[in-house]
Amino acid sequence: WLRNGNLAILQLYASWLNPGNWVLDRYQSFFLLNPANAGFINCDYRLTGIYKNQWTGIPVPYTSFACTGDMRFIKGSSSKDLFGVGLMAQTDKAGDIALSSNQFSLDLAYNKNLDHFGMQYFGGGLLINYAAGSFDASKVVTGSMINPNLTFNYGTFGSYWSRASTYNYIDVSAGAQWNLIHDHQKNFTVGVAAYHLNQPKKSFEGNSSSKVAMKIVGNGAAQFKVSDRVQAYPKAMVAVQGVYKEIDLGSFARINLASLHNTDYAIYLGTWYRVGDAFYPVFRVDMNGLSLGLSYDVNVSTLKGLSEIYGGPEISLIYIGCLPGTNPKQIFCPRF
Repeated sequence: WLRNGNLAILQLYASWLNPGNWVLDRYQSFFLLNPANAGFINCDYRLTGIYKNQWTGIPVPYTSFACTGDMRFIKGSSSKDLFGVGLMAQTDKAGDIALSSNQFSLDLAYNKNLDHFGMQYFGGGLLINYAAGSFDASKVVTGSMINPNLTFNYGTFGSYWSRASTYNYIDVSAGAQWNLIHDHQKNFTVGVAAYHLNQPKKSFEGNSSSKVAMKIVGNGAAQFKVSDRVQAYPKAMVAVQGVYKEIDLGSFARINLASLHNTDYAIYLGTWYRVGDAFYPVFRVDMNGLSLGLSYDVNVSTLKGLSEIYGGPEISLIYIGCLPGTNPKQIFCPRF
């Protein structure tokens, strides 16, 4: 509902400021956490799919889907340096007016080994993104459609709106990350990334002052042994974009389903807190190269009256595989 025919559509705002930030667990969507993550994997390639249904308490909730694929290339037979290439496609559809956003990204990364044992890496990544969006003007209801005698004018918003109902832009992001990988049960990660470096224009009205603000994302993570079959994975992330800030804190416990500490069969249990906004429990299971993750956010912010505390479920599927006949060299990159 709009008071006037201006494009001050409240539905648009959630997707407007922070495109690409709908994922609950960014450690499942590696490019959105840091572009340096492309190709930083134990095997040759990684395929990821993520589906999320947001704000299920409103009549037409937001639905989002993303898929990524990345590959690693080891530089030379004696080197442990990693070169990574990744692709991402993401789509988001929101609300009664079918506001949609589609993004396609290319990620290039290089992680330099800092010792002779493959234990320390410092890497950088570059993410090039094309984004396009639209809304259905025929589905918008505005205050200007109400006549002075309080009768309703069944004309469409499209008859008032003479400007474009689409936008598109290209933006560039970059990140750097340091990894210390002691063994299968102990590692540390610290990274920082800057998204929307060129601050592209994003406007249905052709307004050159309407830009996507630069976003700075910092992340830290660790893995350490708790017992023979249990490892802890504490993680933290801080994102700042314009006057807005997001802080995510949480931890996972990985429980091995076999006696060997490096088994590829395990379950993860954990809880995260997005400060001032939501709690979300996370469950994941590893089955050899395949991982299935489930999470659900519970809204505790001032908007909980509108959302009725409901957030939305998120489902992720990850497969990490090796190509036959390729370099069998193992580099123990963090899996989660």
